[in-house]
Amino acid sequence: MGTVRVFAILLLVWWVLDGPQTMVVGLVAATLGSSLFAVSRSKRSYSLQLLQLPQFVAYFIFESFRGLHGLRTLAGRLRLDTRPAQSLLTRLESSEASLPLVGLALWPSPSCSGC
Repeated sequence: MGTVRVFAILLLVWWVLDGPQTMVVGLVAATLGSSLFAVSRSKRSYSLQLLQLPQFVAYFIFESFRGLHGLRTLAGRLRLDTRPAQSLLTRLESSEASLPLVGLALWPSPSCSGC
């Protein structure tokens, strides 16, 4: 099967699955796919080392559980507020004196004659 035929098949599959609205992305994907097909047909031989596959699977599972454990400990340490707006209002109402601009008059009020 030629590279042009692979390009046409990939483009047709893209058009059937996604429609003509995203044909620019389909052209890029079909070009990359047909290029990979052309490269894979080269005379180089790649070897698959099946004896190292169980070692890779074990490594992948171990690292996945290690990452999951790290994520669980991080999530356990964080205390996220489930109602941040309510807690902010509560803090503002309870500590009005700590706000620097509360009580400052930015312009003189009409009741203040000597201000």
